[in-house]
Amino acid sequence: MKPQLDPIPLHEMTKYEWWSSPHHSDWYYHTPREQFAIDIDVLAETLDPCLKPLALLLLENGIFTGPSCQGLHDDHGNEDKREEAFLSLSMDAGIIRTQGLMLKNVENGETFFFYDPTYRLPWSFSSFFKKAGTPNHGKVGYLPFYFEEVHEDIIALLESVVQNVPNAKITIHNDVGAIEVYGASYRAQCRTWKLLYERMVEYA
Repeated sequence: MKPQLDPIPLHEMTKYEWWSSPHHSDWYYHTPREQFAIDIDVLAETLDPCLKPLALLLLENGIFTGPSCQGLHDDHGNEDKREEAFLSLSMDAGIIRTQGLMLKNVENGETFFFYDPTYRLPWSFSSFFKKAGTPNHGKVGYLPFYFEEVHEDIIALLESVVQNVPNAKITIHNDVGAIEVYGASYRAQCRTWKLLYERMVEYA
Protein backbone atom coordinates (compact mmCIF):
# COMPACT_ATOMS: atom_id res chain seq x y z
CA MET A 1 0.00 0.00 0.00
CA LYS A 2 1.43 3.38 -1.06
CA PRO A 3 1.78 5.84 1.86
CA GLN A 4 -0.52 8.85 1.64
CA LEU A 5 -0.25 12.44 2.90
CA ASP A 6 -3.75 13.94 3.01
CA PRO A 7 -4.98 15.08 6.47
CA ILE A 8 -7.12 12.53 8.33
CA PRO A 9 -10.10 13.49 10.52
CA LEU A 10 -9.13 13.43 14.18
CA HIS A 11 -11.41 10.59 15.23
CA GLU A 12 -10.26 8.42 12.31
CA MET A 13 -6.53 8.68 12.99
CA THR A 14 -6.51 5.34 14.83
CA LYS A 15 -7.50 3.61 11.58
CA TYR A 16 -4.04 4.34 10.17
CA GLU A 17 -0.40 3.61 10.84
CA TRP A 18 1.84 6.68 10.75
CA TRP A 19 5.29 6.93 9.20
CA SER A 20 8.03 9.55 9.56
CA SER A 21 10.62 10.68 7.07
CA PRO A 22 14.28 10.38 8.16
CA HIS A 23 14.81 13.98 7.04
CA HIS A 24 12.17 15.90 9.01
CA SER A 25 9.18 15.72 11.37
CA ASP A 26 7.12 18.41 9.63
CA TRP A 27 4.46 16.05 8.24
CA TYR A 28 3.70 12.33 8.51
CA TYR A 29 2.78 9.69 5.94
CA HIS A 30 0.01 7.18 6.67
CA THR A 31 -1.23 3.76 5.54
CA PRO A 32 -4.35 1.78 6.57
CA ARG A 33 -3.74 0.14 9.94
CA GLU A 34 -2.81 -3.55 9.93
CA GLN A 35 -1.58 -3.94 13.53
CA PHE A 36 -1.43 -2.45 17.02
CA ALA A 37 2.22 -2.97 17.95
CA ILE A 38 3.80 -0.31 20.15
CA ASP A 39 7.36 0.21 21.32
CA ILE A 40 7.21 2.86 24.06
CA ASP A 41 10.73 4.16 23.39
CA VAL A 42 9.99 4.62 19.69
CA LEU A 43 6.59 6.22 20.26
CA ALA A 44 7.98 8.63 22.86
CA GLU A 45 10.17 10.24 20.20
CA THR A 46 7.17 11.60 18.29
CA LEU A 47 4.58 12.33 21.00
CA ASP A 48 3.59 15.99 21.22
CA PRO A 49 5.38 17.46 24.25
CA CYS A 50 2.29 18.73 26.11
CA LEU A 51 0.50 15.37 26.22
CA LYS A 52 3.62 13.21 26.34
CA PRO A 53 3.78 12.75 30.17
CA LEU A 54 0.15 11.59 30.35
CA ALA A 55 0.50 9.29 27.33
CA LEU A 56 3.64 7.68 28.78
CA LEU A 57 1.93 7.26 32.15
CA LEU A 58 -0.88 5.32 30.47
CA LEU A 59 1.57 3.24 28.45
CA GLU A 60 3.59 2.40 31.56
CA ASN A 61 0.38 1.06 33.10
CA GLY A 62 -0.29 -1.21 30.13
CA ILE A 63 -2.83 1.02 28.39
CA PHE A 64 -2.07 1.48 24.70
CA THR A 65 -2.49 4.98 23.31
CA GLY A 66 -3.31 5.72 19.69
CA PRO A 67 -2.34 8.50 17.26
CA SER A 68 -2.68 11.77 19.16
CA CYS A 69 -2.50 15.55 18.85
CA GLN A 70 -2.02 18.05 21.68
CA GLY A 71 -4.05 20.71 19.82
CA LEU A 72 -3.31 23.16 17.02
CA HIS A 73 -3.05 26.95 17.32
CA ASP A 74 -1.76 29.88 15.29
CA ASP A 75 0.39 31.48 17.97
CA HIS A 76 3.63 29.70 17.06
CA GLY A 77 4.22 30.66 13.45
CA ASN A 78 2.09 28.01 11.75
CA GLU A 79 2.41 29.77 8.39
CA ASP A 80 6.17 29.29 8.50
CA LYS A 81 5.67 25.68 9.58
CA ARG A 82 3.37 25.02 6.62
CA GLU A 83 5.96 26.41 4.21
CA GLU A 84 8.69 24.31 5.82
CA ALA A 85 6.48 21.21 5.64
CA PHE A 86 5.82 21.69 1.93
CA LEU A 87 9.52 22.16 1.21
CA SER A 88 10.37 19.05 3.26
CA LEU A 89 7.76 16.94 1.46
CA SER A 90 9.00 18.23 -1.91
CA MET A 91 12.50 17.09 -0.96
CA ASP A 92 11.07 13.70 0.06
CA ALA A 93 9.28 13.42 -3.28
CA GLY A 94 12.53 13.81 -5.19
CA ILE A 95 14.17 11.09 -3.08
CA ILE A 96 11.15 8.79 -3.51
CA ARG A 97 11.41 9.15 -7.31
CA THR A 98 15.17 8.57 -7.52
CA GLN A 99 16.65 6.43 -4.75
CA GLY A 100 13.70 5.61 -2.50
CA LEU A 101 12.85 6.87 0.99
CA MET A 102 13.05 4.71 4.13
CA LEU A 103 10.05 5.61 6.29
CA LYS A 104 9.80 4.67 9.98
CA ASN A 105 6.65 3.58 11.81
CA VAL A 106 6.30 6.05 14.71
CA GLU A 107 4.69 3.45 17.01
CA ASN A 108 7.08 0.50 16.69
CA GLY A 109 10.09 1.48 14.57
CA GLU A 110 9.33 -0.80 11.63
CA THR A 111 10.56 0.51 8.28
CA PHE A 112 8.92 0.88 4.88
CA PHE A 113 10.97 1.46 1.73
CA PHE A 114 9.01 3.89 -0.43
CA TYR A 115 10.21 3.99 -4.04
CA ASP A 116 8.10 5.21 -6.96
CA PRO A 117 9.74 6.80 -10.03
CA THR A 118 6.42 8.48 -10.96
CA TYR A 119 5.67 9.92 -7.52
CA ARG A 120 4.42 13.50 -7.22
CA LEU A 121 2.96 15.43 -4.30
CA PRO A 122 -0.86 15.32 -4.37
CA TRP A 123 -1.22 19.12 -4.21
CA SER A 124 0.35 22.39 -5.30
CA PHE A 125 1.91 24.75 -2.76
CA SER A 126 -1.20 26.97 -2.63
CA SER A 127 -3.62 24.05 -2.15
CA PHE A 128 -1.38 22.50 0.52
CA PHE A 129 -1.05 25.84 2.31
CA LYS A 130 -4.84 26.13 2.48
CA LYS A 131 -5.43 22.49 3.41
CA ALA A 132 -2.78 22.46 6.14
CA GLY A 133 -3.99 25.78 7.52
CA THR A 134 -7.56 24.62 8.20
CA PRO A 135 -7.23 21.52 10.41
CA ASN A 136 -10.50 19.58 10.40
CA HIS A 137 -10.38 19.15 14.17
CA GLY A 138 -9.75 22.80 15.04
CA LYS A 139 -8.06 23.41 18.36
CA VAL A 140 -9.04 20.14 20.01
CA GLY A 141 -6.29 18.04 21.63
CA TYR A 142 -6.93 14.32 21.30
CA LEU A 143 -5.48 11.24 23.03
CA PRO A 144 -7.19 7.89 22.29
CA PHE A 145 -6.45 4.77 24.35
CA TYR A 146 -7.25 1.05 24.49
CA PHE A 147 -7.46 -1.15 27.56
CA GLU A 148 -8.51 -4.54 28.94
CA GLU A 149 -10.57 -5.47 32.01
CA VAL A 150 -7.41 -5.72 34.14
CA HIS A 151 -6.95 -1.94 33.73
CA GLU A 152 -10.44 -0.94 34.86
CA ASP A 153 -9.23 0.64 38.15
CA ILE A 154 -6.84 3.08 36.49
CA ILE A 155 -9.39 3.83 33.77
CA ALA A 156 -11.96 4.66 36.47
CA LEU A 157 -9.39 6.99 38.08
CA LEU A 158 -8.63 8.61 34.72
CA GLU A 159 -12.33 9.12 34.08
CA SER A 160 -12.78 10.76 37.50
CA VAL A 161 -9.76 13.02 36.99
CA VAL A 162 -10.76 14.19 33.51
CA GLN A 163 -14.33 14.95 34.57
CA ASN A 164 -12.97 17.34 37.20
CA VAL A 165 -10.51 19.22 35.00
CA PRO A 166 -11.85 22.27 33.13
CA ASN A 167 -11.57 22.24 29.32
CA ALA A 168 -11.18 18.44 29.18
CA LYS A 169 -13.59 15.59 28.56
CA ILE A 170 -13.39 11.83 28.26
CA THR A 171 -15.42 9.32 26.29
CA ILE A 172 -15.30 5.56 26.86
CA HIS A 173 -17.05 2.87 24.83
CA ASN A 174 -16.33 -0.74 25.74
CA ASP A 175 -12.51 -1.00 25.85
CA VAL A 176 -11.75 2.13 23.78
CA GLY A 177 -11.60 5.68 25.10
CA ALA A 178 -10.41 9.16 24.21
CA ILE A 179 -9.44 12.32 26.08
CA GLU A 180 -10.19 15.66 24.44
CA VAL A 181 -8.66 18.95 25.58
CA TYR A 182 -9.82 22.41 24.54
CA GLY A 183 -7.91 25.66 24.93
CA ALA A 184 -7.86 29.21 23.60
CA SER A 185 -4.09 29.14 23.13
CA TYR A 186 -1.12 26.81 22.97
CA ARG A 187 -0.23 27.71 26.54
CA ALA A 188 -3.75 27.01 27.81
CA GLN A 189 -3.80 23.70 25.98
CA CYS A 190 -0.52 22.64 27.57
CA ARG A 191 -1.66 23.69 31.04
CA THR A 192 -4.66 21.39 30.77
CA TRP A 193 -2.59 18.40 29.63
CA LYS A 194 -0.13 19.07 32.46
CA LEU A 195 -2.93 19.28 35.03
CA LEU A 196 -4.40 15.98 33.85
CA TYR A 197 -1.02 14.30 34.29
CA GLU A 198 -0.40 15.85 37.71
CA ARG A 199 -3.84 14.82 38.99
CA MET A 200 -3.31 11.26 37.78
CA VAL A 201 0.04 11.06 39.58
CA GLU A 202 -1.44 12.65 42.70
CA TYR A 203 -4.35 10.22 43.03
CA ALA A 204 -2.73 7.07 41.68
